[in-house]
Amino acid sequence: MRNETGNYHWRIVVLLFFATGLLNSGSTIGAIIELVIVSSIWLFFLFLIPDFLNKTQHINLKELVLPLILIYAVSSLGGKSGGWISSQFIKSGKGIDFARKTTILFCAFLVLPVVLS
Repeated sequence: MRNETGNYHWRIVVLLFFATGLLNSGSTIGAIIELVIVSSIWLFFLFLIPDFLNKTQHINLKELVLPLILIYAVSSLGGKSGGWISSQFIKSGKGIDFARKTTILFCAFLVLPVVLS
């Protein structure tokens, strides 16, 4: 089970997933695919964009620390408030599908003035 680099832990994890039947579930496979997609996007935002901006636009990110902190803080608050709005719809008796889609539509209308400016 050991390869040239000596790293065989991933094979043990895969065997455990198969032994417990987790990889037979469609939701587990969906969660793994989602994790790979989201992780690659975060990798892009956190590491590749700053390097790209530094090399192509000569933007020193050390000068932009406060705006970046503000952007991440506001996006975090937006995520939390979006979850709060949808759960308020659900608590009021609306369906989950209605709550999520209405919240997404509401947040899209909030972003529209930024896009149009």
